[in-house]
Amino acid sequence: MPRKPSPTPEAPTDVLDNTALTGDAAALTELSARSKEVSERFGDGSPYERSRIVNEARFYMGQSAEAMLELGKRLIQLKENEPHGEFCEIVTERLGISPRSAQLMMAASVKYLSPALAAKAQTLSLLGKAKLFDLMSETDGDIAQLTAGGTLAGKTLDEIETMTSRQLKAALTDARKSLAAKDKVIQSKSAKVDKLEEELAGRDAAPLDEVEEQQLTDLRTATLDAETALQRVLVLVDDVMGMPATEATSVAARHSLDYLVQRVVDGCLARGITVDLADRVSPIWAKPLEDAAAANAEGRGKGRRK
Repeated sequence: MPRKPSPTPEAPTDVLDNTALTGDAAALTELSARSKEVSERFGDGSPYERSRIVNEARFYMGQSAEAMLELGKRLIQLKENEPHGEFCEIVTERLGISPRSAQLMMAASVKYLSPALAAKAQTLSLLGKAKLFDLMSETDGDIAQLTAGGTLAGKTLDEIETMTSRQLKAALTDARKSLAAKDKVIQSKSAKVDKLEEELAGRDAAPLDEVEEQQLTDLRTATLDAETALQRVLVLVDDVMGMPATEATSVAARHSLDYLVQRVVDGCLARGITVDLADRVSPIWAKPLEDAAAANAEGRGKGRRK
């Protein structure tokens, strides 16, 4: 059978958009020129490399913080030796620094060049000025622990270095709130202990009949509270055993009562209180399920007859 001739290939129809190409080329030329200008003006002429620029930026952040601490030292000397008016004139007119900034830099120098942190100042300076200001309110001990490999506000030094100043402020605020809440709980417990000690001291000094009355009142109150709690448990156990979701919940209900009884017995024995429950307590979970169910039904029937 003769082979069919191959179809004639179609002529290409794609047409280059010379206008678009010209525009793209112009944009690339402009971008290249801007990149070269930035490199010449702000760099050393080397090609752009992200990791190198980031490392250099981090280095100069540290230098900036170190320079700020050195500037703070000089401001402290000026403030110590110059009249207040002349000191303010030097700061604002000759140095071009606002009074607020001068105060912050002097405080930072006092903080980070103190005997407790002076050896850590170079390490801390890598965090930059803003974060050094953020950490000003932290104790010297906490900051020293941070530089020794510990944490501050749950963050390591490396983690703080990668955070923004805003993120660091938020972390410090959350940590202070958590600490304040813990202190409040501790103070509340301490107040309760103090009140209890005062009450006990008052009872020791009270006449015998007042002590007796208070003891009887305490016993009645505690007994009624325990009975109320026990009744709630019994009602819940009765409901579960009457309509258990699974066999496991039925067994758990029976075990919960045995657990409570055992806790009472253990508590009494630990305090040397004689307890004889042999005739009253027979752990229901130790019996076969059908016997336990019969015993439980019989107990409910007796309760209704009464």
